[in-house]
Amino acid sequence: MPDASQQDKMDFGDFLKSQARTMDESELDQERVKIEKAQEKLLAKRAVFDATMAIQALQLLQKDGEKLLTQAEDLEIKTEDNQAEAVNIVGKIGKLIKKVDARAKEETEPYREYTAKVNAPRKKIIDALTEAKRILNSKLGQFSAKLRLEREKQKKKMEKASKKLQAELNKDAEKSGVSAPTVAPVDLPKERAKVRGSSATGYVKKTLKFEIVDAGKIPQRYWVINEALIRKDVNAGVKEIPGVRIWEDEQFVTRAG
Repeated sequence: MPDASQQDKMDFGDFLKSQARTMDESELDQERVKIEKAQEKLLAKRAVFDATMAIQALQLLQKDGEKLLTQAEDLEIKTEDNQAEAVNIVGKIGKLIKKVDARAKEETEPYREYTAKVNAPRKKIIDALTEAKRILNSKLGQFSAKLRLEREKQKKKMEKASKKLQAELNKDAEKSGVSAPTVAPVDLPKERAKVRGSSATGYVKKTLKFEIVDAGKIPQRYWVINEALIRKDVNAGVKEIPGVRIWEDEQFVTRAG
């Protein structure tokens, strides 16, 4: 019997496949009922997540933050002493931000671990089901394309036969000196717009796509400036780039400590 850590590492995609092959639907239903009952017992024992204490602790820090905000709004920098005071307040703000983040992390870390453990098997199951859906959608698309191709072939064949019949009727009518009847245009039954199942509906969705075949012919409005490359070159010391203004900006920064 695998322990909890081994169960966390189980490949649930393979598990679903093996279960589907070895159990019939009624057996799978019974297995689901067993699992659900076991989960209900575990949920009854689990402690309710109560964030009251964490919120109260953060609210105390929030008051500290509001005080610093008021100080920042009220402070007028007219002297070097004011300048030093402003820098000191910025340092306190930085320290308080770290304190808030640390407290929030301390409160949420156990639940992050819990969430990660739950999401691990969830991801494997969803990945397996998503792959199954992709496979079936691909097969449905291929079959739909096959039907469309066969339909086009049938239409061309019928149009060819229609033209041949019209030519024969025209020839016979000319010999008889009468007007030839007109062969009705080819009209195939409409394609089925939707495929309806008991639990889903499928249909062909048409979207416009494109690919670049000659970049040199693409109009300028579709070109995007590589600002990341410009920033890299400017930082490296490039002083002139055609079409770009380069200048030195000043911004006051502070560091706690």
